[in-house]
Amino acid sequence: MKLKLWRKKENISISKAAKSLGIGKITYVSWENETYSVSNDYYYKLIDFFNEISKIGI
Repeated sequence: MKLKLWRKKENISISKAAKSLGIGKITYVSWENETYSVSNDYYYKLIDFFNEISKIGI
């Protein structure tokens, strides 16, 4: 659930988040809903993605 709050705080759409990470919207939503766990590789990509958008204010 933190993933969804984080995305909404930064005003990022599901589509934009998924596209930026190179994944499908369904996969991204399943992570937000905690249906599936984020793999270690994508965990670090998520951290980098949200750190970057926080810095530049996309």
